[in-house]
Amino acid sequence: MDINDICINCFKSTGGEEVCMNCGYIQTDKPKQICHLYPRTVLNNRYLIGRVINNGGFGVVYKAYDMRLERVVAIKELLPTQNSMVTRMPPSQDVIPVNDERREIFEKLKKRFMKEARVVAQFSECNSIVRVFDFFESNNTAYLVMEYLDGMTFRQYIDQNGSKMDFDSALGILMPIMQALKVVHNEGVVHKDVSPDNIFICNDGMVKLIDFGAAQFDNEDIDADSSSSVILKVGYTPPEQYRTNTIVKPCSDIYSIGAVFYAVLSGTTPVESIDRIEKDTLQRLSKLGVDVPIYADKAIMKAMALKENSRFKSMDEFIDAVTGKKKAEFPEVEIRKKKIRNVVLISSIIVAMIASVVTTYAVKSVNSIVPKKSTTIELWYIEGNENQNKRWDKAIEDFSEFAASQNEELANTKVITVGIPEEEYETRLQKAFDEGNAPDIYQSVGEEFDGHAASLKPLYNEADKQKMSDSFKIMSDEFAEHKKIAVCFDMPVLYTYVNGTKNKVPAADKSVDDLIKTKKLKGFTHSLICNPESVMYASYVYGDHSVNEDVAKKLFDASKTFNSKGKYVSPESVFVRNKNSGLNSMYYIGMMSEFSEISNAIEMGAVSGFKVGNLTGENVSDLYVFPELWSISDSTNIVERNTANLFLFFLLCNYDGQFDMTRVGQDTYYLPMMAKTEDLINNYNYYSFIYETDNNIETVSYSEREEISSKTEKIVSSSKKKDSKYSELS
Repeated sequence: MDINDICINCFKSTGGEEVCMNCGYIQTDKPKQICHLYPRTVLNNRYLIGRVINNGGFGVVYKAYDMRLERVVAIKELLPTQNSMVTRMPPSQDVIPVNDERREIFEKLKKRFMKEARVVAQFSECNSIVRVFDFFESNNTAYLVMEYLDGMTFRQYIDQNGSKMDFDSALGILMPIMQALKVVHNEGVVHKDVSPDNIFICNDGMVKLIDFGAAQFDNEDIDADSSSSVILKVGYTPPEQYRTNTIVKPCSDIYSIGAVFYAVLSGTTPVESIDRIEKDTLQRLSKLGVDVPIYADKAIMKAMALKENSRFKSMDEFIDAVTGKKKAEFPEVEIRKKKIRNVVLISSIIVAMIASVVTTYAVKSVNSIVPKKSTTIELWYIEGNENQNKRWDKAIEDFSEFAASQNEELANTKVITVGIPEEEYETRLQKAFDEGNAPDIYQSVGEEFDGHAASLKPLYNEADKQKMSDSFKIMSDEFAEHKKIAVCFDMPVLYTYVNGTKNKVPAADKSVDDLIKTKKLKGFTHSLICNPESVMYASYVYGDHSVNEDVAKKLFDASKTFNSKGKYVSPESVFVRNKNSGLNSMYYIGMMSEFSEISNAIEMGAVSGFKVGNLTGENVSDLYVFPELWSISDSTNIVERNTANLFLFFLLCNYDGQFDMTRVGQDTYYLPMMAKTEDLINNYNYYSFIYETDNNIETVSYSEREEISSKTEKIVSSSKKKDSKYSELS
């Protein structure tokens, strides 16, 4: 064989022509990049190098010819030119590390490359995985000889055949890939780079999983400098793979294959997982108008859950769900069920609540406020965001059942809710009272409306018969006239950063003086971050239920907030990592209701956590805040008034209804009135994973708090005695 007469594309004789008479490929004697092997180079006395068919940061793939077995193959050469790690200087074929430091890293890569070859070779019996024929070291680098695939990648196929396809067609292409991943996972290997680029559709109809260059092998030591560190494909990479030095699980590949399904069915690349963490905008396929079976829609969305433990545990589970053999559920629905049990309140609190609250309508007799017949009442509230407004739906649905359980005649009892924007609320409420058509229940917003409120003494009396918590008792004393009632509460607390694997757990109870001294803690860019609203509340305990301006100012000056307007973004970002200086914050003064948002960072970063503690070291009940107060109009008749009392009682004492008043889905707004403070503070040892990101946190001066102060004043003035010093702050 005269190799100088061989086409570098089809490996047939060119007849000495510049353009191959067989395939039309233009011949060349030099590579397109100087570091690539020259065409017609012979490796291992066997393989004739042809044209380059793929080039990446860690290697190059050549079309080649096996002269011994007379077949076309693909040869992958380890050539990590990224970061100027190695180079090649023709005419020498040797790969040369640029310095001794790079040489050490390159030697590790060679060992890993050869391990990849040995591992992938064992999958040769699986028709859906690219076959490995040979591997060897030469030219101071390593080579992998694979079957040559004639066809196109799935990405190219989609681009040529329209941006999306129907479900059955997508399933037909991706089923072999899922079966291949099942084989791979059973051998302790995670591919880590499943995407349309690495799914190959051959001209003979075979579908193959290719490129194991990013794969993680069982028991492999993860090295930040290795090729397995971070391989990212926008839209297809799960959040855990954005972290270096992380051992991933098969569920990472499940996320990626779910994302491939999503992309080819919707015609759009999924939202990048790292962007979904702060606000998940990824919509269900059915909501995008995609014609997909409901079981497949649920399976795909579950596969793409941000949290690893919310995804399928194995590829078998995903295959069964996406084909309709077994049921799956949308991740947000599953999370809602789980959160009800163990996120808003830790298990000890739930046990305490179950012990103190007779669940599912089994409460003590409430005959004094049970109406004799069904009626319809109306409730007005200040409108929040869309999710927050939805909390009423379930509460009203459950109340109908609760009312019927008290008296069969109440089966048709209904509650109509009306949400009104905050800026319109007081005007519309005053007009309703003036015109004699006030709502039966209304959200109390100031003393000027107390003259229209009926006494809630019957409701308080019935609630006293239950095993109420100290928060209820504090509230009852706060509103001794009994014309207002709160069904949930909140309070400022101190979140303390905890490294659950290395550091001793720091004390979670801190006084203001302690916090002001934490500026220079080693390893932190700053030690304290605060939610301005919570600081305003907290200052009350140092001012005997009036704002202590000096305390508030000291805390503001000692801390940093999230932007120059004094507003904070997602509380889950308060314990973020900074690549140069470690953790940003040791302490965060926030509201107890923010616990859910912080805990939503589970499994998004390095193993870390936080502990919730008392901000003052004193009686935490001094910090209670009752952000939503309710009154009943004195113009209601006896049936409507009793129905209104019964509904408020239901929200106050009923387990299911109470949860729907304090939270929606993954979002927590306030705390159930039945939660005991000692459980909230003493047993709140919560270890979580914290999402790693860069975060620009700016210092905000005390004088820039007008907006927060104004908002806080409205709530405080409704639930605490109004203080003239407080007004001066805003």
